[in-house]
Formats: sequence, C-alpha cells, structure tokens
Amino acid sequence: MISGVLIGMGIIRETLMGYPPQTERYQLQIQLTEEELENILVLHIIDETDAEAFGVPESPPEPVNYPPANISKVSLGVHGKYLYVKFEFFGELPEQKEDQIVKITAVILLDKDCNYSTGWVGIDAVIGLVIEWDENGQLSYGFSMVYNIPDTPNLEDEQWAVQQAVDAGYQINLPHMGGPGYNYFVIQIPMDLLGLQSDKQVIMEIHAEAASVEYEHYFFDSVKNSQYNYEGPGQQYGEALKITLP
Repeated sequence: MISGVLIGMGIIRETLMGYPPQTERYQLQIQLTEEELENILVLHIIDETDAEAFGVPESPPEPVNYPPANISKVSLGVHGKYLYVKFEFFGELPEQKEDQIVKITAVILLDKDCNYSTGWVGIDAVIGLVIEWDENGQLSYGFSMVYNIPDTPNLEDEQWAVQQAVDAGYQINLPHMGGPGYNYFVIQIPMDLLGLQSDKQVIMEIHAEAASVEYEHYFFDSVKNSQYNYEGPGQQYGEALKITLP
C-alpha cells in the first residue's frame, strides 16, 4: 500500500535539508567505534520487497532500480539515552552528482505513541538524511530530526504541521556515521526529546527515494517485512512497521 502520507513530502525533505545546509565542517560524528555500534544494533529489519518502487505517482513509466536508494536492511539499538538506527543500501550513496539524480532522501516517519490522534495523522517526528546537488554539482547533505509535530488528522496539513514544529524550535541536527561515499549511515537519536525508552512500542514508516530532473519519485523504496508489518485501522503510513524498541 502506498499512502498519501508518502506523496508530496517536499516540505519535509526541504526542512530536513535546511538546518543548516551541511558541509563537512558542520557534521556531527557519533563518538563510538564501528565495533561498538555493531554490538548495540540488535534489531534487524530486512526489506523483503521492492514492489512499491513501481507503484508511486510521478515515477518513470518503466520501472527502474537505483541501488543507492534501495534499502537492504535497517537495524536499531539503544545505548544510554540514545536510539541508534542504521540504514544499509545495495549501492553506495554518491558524492559526485549523477546526470539524472538531483536528490536522495532516506526518512523515518515516527509515530512514537501508536496514536493516530497525536501528531500529523499520527506522525510525531520526521527523522533522516537528505543529499542534494546544486546546478554546479556541489554536494550538500544533512542528518536531522523535526519533532513535536502538532496534532492534526488532515493529510493536507502536512506543510503547516511540520513548519509549526520548525518555527517552535523543534529541529536538531543528528550525529551520524557513514553517509555519502558509503553504502550505509547510522544516526544517533536522543530518546528523551521523543519520550522513548527501551521496550516501548512504536510505529515507523521507513523509506528512501531518489528524485531526478524529470521525476519526483524516480525511485522509491519503503521497508516492508512480514515480521513487523502493521496494517492497523486508520493507519496512513504506507508500509508501516510496528516494533518494540530494543
């Protein structure tokens, strides 16, 4: 199922990109070794299908496969007061601009309390990575989180809801590992800002996509896994996953 929540995500992509425009000197690094992170990441969600890549509007008439936005696995773990999430892809996230690609996005839409009456149609936070190139091929990218999204049950209120959270100061950059030049990235999410803790159930929609000059959704991949898929009444998140935080 591809939901309206996943289409028209432009304001969220631009918001994640714009706090502030990221260059290497602005990047916040996770202060853990790769070995330490691998021991922390204990919940692994394999993406079992890419069928949804061919079912979104504003996509090419013939299906394409774009490995740098094709998620293979998402892993989660908790250490101290942080939630760590690792995205892995079938291809390396590019540093150099490719001819048709102008933007790559990898996003978590988080329903922190499994309640559709809080947040924007249940979505309380938007977390992820945006990679973009300007007309000169200059790379910029950012890892960030917008949270405390105000309550609204209307899909049409996307721009209003996210902008309200940003204007209120509920947006932060996230420490990370990996990113452009790698086939993975890890983000460090402060759980206290979201009211999260281990053993708490949450609903997530996790996807990555690439935009080209011609197609907004040149390639789209939403994580789907039979062990965690959630299709509860009223949920509008596309390929939703319901998990218990480790």
